[in-house]
Amino acid sequence: MALLMDIAMLGDTIVEKKEQEKINKYQDLVQELKRLWKVETRVILNTIEHLLHSLNLDDVTVSSVIRLGKRPESSDAKPRPIKIVMASEEQKIRVLSKSKNLPRQREGASTNIFMHQDLTPRQRMRRQDLVKELKDRQAKGEKNLMIVNLRIVERRGPKSQTVS
Repeated sequence: MALLMDIAMLGDTIVEKKEQEKINKYQDLVQELKRLWKVETRVILNTIEHLLHSLNLDDVTVSSVIRLGKRPESSDAKPRPIKIVMASEEQKIRVLSKSKNLPRQREGASTNIFMHQDLTPRQRMRRQDLVKELKDRQAKGEKNLMIVNLRIVERRGPKSQTVS
């Protein structure tokens, strides 16, 4: 199954009209995928508001939303990241702490939506090295590893309950 995702940005006026326009925009592509590749395809529309609502963060105020990078010329390019600026540091911390609970499945398909704090160039290089190291260690059989605070750590398992 193929999944076409379109994430709308805050500031889009008349949300229902925009959503219908986007659904109509993808219908030709859906039919083409079905005809050429025999692939069942769904169109899923997301907005920043929907994502925050799914995290029970309806009270969070978004100051600005900026799509980063240049528009790709090829249709198979990776989606461009979105920079979201919150109204306060406290709200940013709340959003980041709850972002691990973002729904990874929607209508039977993976959404691949992740939130990370913006990093300095030095931190990005360090994180990139850590991701390589993490993948190497996982390929060698190590399990339950993750990156936290620019370090590779072992995930804690569920706390065992003892009965007295």
